[in-house]
Amino acid sequence: MLVMGGCLRHRSCVSAVGLPISAGCGLVAFYDPAPGPELVEQITARRAGLDEPEEPLAKQLAEGRAERDEHAVVERVLER
Repeated sequence: MLVMGGCLRHRSCVSAVGLPISAGCGLVAFYDPAPGPELVEQITARRAGLDEPEEPLAKQLAEGRAERDEHAVVERVLER
């Protein structure tokens, strides 16, 4: 299992064999060959927490785009 944590700059996380693996943006990924059930629970909870705001944010984005398009139509009409 690949786990994220820490950063390369502070060397706070290393792999199970002591070798950090760069994951971009300063984060470090490390391989844990035997993840505990609490880690799986944490990941599942985090994913659920990220899924929760997705629908309202998608709706808000669609509404914002629709309003922007309406304003563009009004601008074109007024320019005539």
